[in-house]
Order: sequence, then C-alpha cells, then structure tokens
Amino acid sequence: MCDPVEVRTLCASDFDCTNNARCLDGGNCQCREGFEPKGALCVDVDECRSAASGNPCGDGAVCINRQGGYDCQCPAPLRLPLAGGTCKDPCADVNCGRHASCQIEGEEAYCVCEEGWTYNPKEISAGCIGEVFF
Repeated sequence: MCDPVEVRTLCASDFDCTNNARCLDGGNCQCREGFEPKGALCVDVDECRSAASGNPCGDGAVCINRQGGYDCQCPAPLRLPLAGGTCKDPCADVNCGRHASCQIEGEEAYCVCEEGWTYNPKEISAGCIGEVFF
C-alpha cells in the first residue's frame, strides 16, 4: 500500500480520502471547508489568526477557533445578535421610560421599576407610575 503525498488522491468515495477531506465528482479528494492541505493531510485553518481583515467576529467579540470553523463570543453583558454583526448591549434597544432601569438576565433584557414605583398593568408601555394603593 502506498501512502499519498498530497490530498488530491484519486477516489471513488469519501472513504478513499484522508480525514477532513471529501471525494469530488471528478474523482479527486479535496479538503473540507475550514481545512487546508498540508502534504497528505487536511489540517484545521485557524480562522481567528488567518483572517486578512482582522477578527472575523467583529469589534469587541472574541474569536475561538474550533476544528473546521470558529465561534464568536462577546464579553458579558454584551451579546452577539443572531444575524451576526458586532457585540451589542441587550439594553441598547430597550426604552424603560422614567423611574425604571434595564436589567439583563441570561439572554433577555427587561425593565424594573425603581423602589416606590410600579407598572400600570392596564398600560405597561406607559412605564412606571407612583404606587397606587386601593
């Protein structure tokens, strides 16, 4: 049995290729996305270090390399929007109104009234009002 010297070995299926490679329709092996050829092996690309434009996660985010790809994380309490982009404060788009402040719990942002104030259950969007005793 001969050991291949490069990834582009002839193949009939993915089983004929080295780890992290696939067999193309033309019968040649090619490294999967997130991997690059190095001799006869497909090695992980460190997208966090090799990005030509800097951090692929955007400003404020931390790039974490993993096999075949990468993940982005934001320092707490910032969050990365599902659509991608840059790290964002969950309270940035929350308007709590007067006598209230935005609080973050997990992935959610919500408003909390200052002591001595409460929400009118009939009109929550109005913000906090002085406590009414019935």
